[in-house]
Amino acid sequence: MYKTCTISRLAKDAGVSINIIRDYEMRGLFCPYQYKPDGYRIYKEEFYE
Repeated sequence: MYKTCTISRLAKDAGVSINIIRDYEMRGLFCPYQYKPDGYRIYKEEFYE
């Protein structure tokens, strides 16, 4: 099982804004591991380690 985090934690740990993460997604640089039923993006922690 993967450890996961939200977009806000990913942005905070990476030192960028949430909008930057969303922009990277739109450009196809990476995508969320999954979406929760309420629409929240979930990322694998290994993605940015």
